Amino acid sequence: MRTPCWRSTGRCCPPLRTGSPTSENTALAIRLLLVNLLWFGQAVATAEALLIAQGAGIGVGAMADVLSSSPASSAFIRDDLPSLLAAGDYLTSFGLHRIHDQLAAVTSLAEQLGSPHSLADAVRQVHEDALRQYGPVDGELLAVALLEGQAGMLLRSKPQPPS
Repeated sequence: MRTPCWRSTGRCCPPLRTGSPTSENTALAIRLLLVNLLWFGQAVATAEALLIAQGAGIGVGAMADVLSSSPASSAFIRDDLPSLLAAGDYLTSFGLHRIHDQLAAVTSLAEQLGSPHSLADAVRQVHEDALRQYGPVDGELLAVALLEGQAGMLLRSKPQPPS
């Protein structure tokens, strides 16, 4: 059986032995949903941090450099943020409606399990707002576009002059 991949990265889940009655397929689906929850949450949190930095007069590129070499660094910051900052790439390979469906599934599961999920619900809500704003179009980072619109600022690195 081919191991499914998450998002559009092509990275695949390694096998998991749960030691519980949860089926392997169910466990894999939950893992994929949780990985995506974290990635989309990181995208939203990073965008908010960069918008705050930009509003405070800190250059977006400089702040992105700080984040990429800090304990807050992540695959999102290292691999996906540069194309957003350079060219406004909202990663149009995955549908916003599918993202919302995944996040709704995670929060529903958490609710069923009685697990705390206020942060997951906040990430879901931002994506729901983006879906309402942009419709069911492709764009993994359209929640970032929504936040940019709310802030009245675009997250773009300004080219640095040659030294």
